[in-house]
Amino acid sequence: MSESVLTATRSREAGSPDVRFQILGPVRLWRDNQELDVTAPQRRVLLAFLLARAQRSVTPGELIELLWGPSAPAHAINSLHRHIGGLRRQLEPGLPSRAGGRWLTLRGGAYRMAVDEGSLDLLRFRRLVTQARQEEPGQALSLYAEALGLWHGPVAANLDPGSRDHPVFGTIEREHAAAVEGFARTALHHGEVSMALPMLVEAAERHPLDEAVQAQLLILLAASGKQAEAVSRYEQIRRRLADELGVDPGNALRTAYEQVLRQEFLIPAEGATAPATQTAQNITDTPRREAVSAPSRPAQLPLDQRIFAPRPEVVSQVHTLVQDAVTSGPASVVVVLEGMPGIGKTTTAIHLAHKLIDQYPDGQLYINLHGFDENDAALTAEEALQNLIMGLGVDQGSIPAGRQAMAGMYRTLLSGRKVLVVLDNARDIDQVSDLLPGAAGCLTLVTSRRRLTWLRATAGAHVISLDLPDRQQARSYLAPYIGHDRIADDSHVIDAIIDQCGRLPLALAIVGVRAASYPTLSMNELLADLSAAPERLDAWQSDGVPGGVRAIFATSYRQLSAAAARMFRLLSLHPGADLTGPIAASLAAVPTRVAHAAMQEIQQVGLMREDRPGRFSWHNLVRSYAGELRDELEPSLEQQRAMERLLLHYWHTASKAPRRHEPSLEAPPWSPESPGVTQQVFPDAEAALSWFESEQHTYHSMIRYAAEHQYAEIAWRLAYALRPYQQLRARWQDWLDLATVVLQAVQHADNAQGAAYTHHSIAGALYWHARFDEALEHLDSAGRLFEQLGLARATAHLPLSTAQVLVETGRLPEAYEHAHRAQRLLRAQGDERGEAKAWYFIAVTHIGEGSVEDAREPLESAIKGSRRAGDPVGEGAALSLLGDTLKQAGNYEQALRNYERSLDLQREAGHVVNLSDGYLSLAECHLALGDEEAAEDLCARALTLVPALALANSPAGIHMRALMEQGRLPLVHGGTGE
Repeated sequence: MSESVLTATRSREAGSPDVRFQILGPVRLWRDNQELDVTAPQRRVLLAFLLARAQRSVTPGELIELLWGPSAPAHAINSLHRHIGGLRRQLEPGLPSRAGGRWLTLRGGAYRMAVDEGSLDLLRFRRLVTQARQEEPGQALSLYAEALGLWHGPVAANLDPGSRDHPVFGTIEREHAAAVEGFARTALHHGEVSMALPMLVEAAERHPLDEAVQAQLLILLAASGKQAEAVSRYEQIRRRLADELGVDPGNALRTAYEQVLRQEFLIPAEGATAPATQTAQNITDTPRREAVSAPSRPAQLPLDQRIFAPRPEVVSQVHTLVQDAVTSGPASVVVVLEGMPGIGKTTTAIHLAHKLIDQYPDGQLYINLHGFDENDAALTAEEALQNLIMGLGVDQGSIPAGRQAMAGMYRTLLSGRKVLVVLDNARDIDQVSDLLPGAAGCLTLVTSRRRLTWLRATAGAHVISLDLPDRQQARSYLAPYIGHDRIADDSHVIDAIIDQCGRLPLALAIVGVRAASYPTLSMNELLADLSAAPERLDAWQSDGVPGGVRAIFATSYRQLSAAAARMFRLLSLHPGADLTGPIAASLAAVPTRVAHAAMQEIQQVGLMREDRPGRFSWHNLVRSYAGELRDELEPSLEQQRAMERLLLHYWHTASKAPRRHEPSLEAPPWSPESPGVTQQVFPDAEAALSWFESEQHTYHSMIRYAAEHQYAEIAWRLAYALRPYQQLRARWQDWLDLATVVLQAVQHADNAQGAAYTHHSIAGALYWHARFDEALEHLDSAGRLFEQLGLARATAHLPLSTAQVLVETGRLPEAYEHAHRAQRLLRAQGDERGEAKAWYFIAVTHIGEGSVEDAREPLESAIKGSRRAGDPVGEGAALSLLGDTLKQAGNYEQALRNYERSLDLQREAGHVVNLSDGYLSLAECHLALGDEEAAEDLCARALTLVPALALANSPAGIHMRALMEQGRLPLVHGGTGE
């Protein structure tokens, strides 16, 4: 390692150890100038790979494939975690087990080495080379020399040969060759041949088949007076190319040799700065490779299926990539189209290729790699290379044996040519890595169901994930079969058909063909056929697609391991559009890490997608396919147990989630046996609220499932746990609908406790609908049951809830009595939070009867009690009420301060209804002060939070409409339902 790197200091916290790494040569590391020995071979491979991918994230799946290949054992993830932990502790002794290291970080489920050029030679090398290419020759020579001085042999030289064969290390080796070549060109130009020649000789030995490096060596040898050695070396290179690749030297090497023979190179004297002659310039700028002969111009593209392929956004994106490559100089462009089975990857790629034919005049190659065909019929890389080389006009007998030799010939044939290559239906990175042209000017389109993330790092690929077409484009897919007039006349039915197909292009194509085959079939009849198929996927069969969509999905399903296949089947029990690792873990009764690995595997074959870190979704037809397999292969008892685990997952997650707003009355504790159940864990209340938002529709489905399948206990508890979030987000109708369903279930099951708490919940929902008399009836039912069951705390809360409803009906004396009774009972229960709320309603009744002075003391108790109890909603409500009293007294400025503090607390709690109501109160204040513009803005904010508030039969909605009708607030667009 050079002195400059040894002495470089990484920017770090004071007192932390200085850790440095080497990869340009043997993999080595130092901590505080003491070298550490990484003896374990797999750990050394792991370290080398992470350093080679410096400053980029690497997923566990990539590391598992690196260490164990495609046949990784089931315990691979555990072994990987051990290697990661061991490497972290070697870098940072004393690091606790499972702790996140400072150097080897984990974020978003991916690993990354936190290095910079002061701690890693590779990054310093790259910076120096980049700088050299931008400087004048004199300074560039010094920078090149410093950069190349960082190399101490081949990259990662102390790895076993099999590991070093990985493309990521080959890419770095090519960087070395390019830097040496640049150094040699600059030295020739500047008259410093002797400075570069030793390094160029060494590079030529390391890269014997790199003709650009070899061409530069011939020129520098001859320029230094060693013409005979240059001629001899050319003969050695020519024989080696013939023996190993079966090709002749390319144009760059031949031209350099001819210049050597004619001695037509001129260079300045040593140390001069004059430019080289035109001849030398021509040599160094010659393309790196040229075809060995005059290969044929292939035209292998299949027919362009214009009906289903045009995706304007994808066509535009790829066209821009191609144009950018042309503008910035010759470059090889690789585009990967990834997506689920049937989404149109092949048709899109072929359509793109036809659109771009004129940009690639030297021909178009197409090969179906059969990556997901039945019976493991995928082409090997050798078979694919042979087909591609033959497509370029080479007889089969002239193709060399061996993958490396074939790849060399293939790239040589493409050198200096503009060819478009379509690699369709790729299985994995290994299948395509040697099929990518190395020459500038070529375009490669790759399609795969797998996420070929390696190609981003190793080939600079642009990965485009194909999504489902929008509704308008889906109509355009059907129009050629159904007719534009019928599309317009039956638009609602057509949209329903599109929904049945889930907008999947393959499903739309099959339906379109069916419609064309039966022209007398009406759209309503076609829709009925799709909806009434005895098996969901029977409706999507086609003679053109054997087995229909079911068969297409099956080609991916067969790629799954037994554990992932079982997971795939059980996931179909989940009713939601997307799901998480803990959900999958609960369904299959496995640890979360095992579930996540299985879901990653399912994603890799295109049957799921990870839309956000940790959240997976799938197409509705894929889920139907999984459901068919589940019913065929999973015993009914196992399905029942999986659903029970899923219900308990939602119960444990909801009941233990941190909340910013606690309900006034909690359900009694419940601890069901939960073997195999995994709970979702949240770092804070905000994350929990986000989970409830994401899961609300699924959560509703689980409540209904429990209510309908005789799980009454969990049904009412799930619904009761959801209540605070429904109140926070003003989802009153959902609240009422679900509670009504649950009440029927608990009554049918004679579950008195569930009935009591559900009556109490329904009363809350009815309150927000301003159906106060019905709310009182349910509170009365709840109260009788609470007393019968001896539930003292719940009994103490009943008069508090009753007081709240009575206030809204104007029955203030009764409300006062109930609030006072609640205050005494809740104090006896030690419920400071509930007692503070009782003081609040006592104050409300005083204010309602005009006794503001009598309200001050209970209002102060409400504010202080809520604050002590950590109840921002209660404290905010009490401050808002204090603001009302100040506003009534004409003290608007002080009222404003209380309202604003109240809004801060409601915002902190995320209580959109109270926040919206608070904006209205603040608007009244501003209106009284003559600031109509501020008042109107606040009303608009209120409507933004709860758009239907001005129309809702709720206290806040009634308040808003009353203010508008009185002319005390300006009418806001949307506020009156326009």
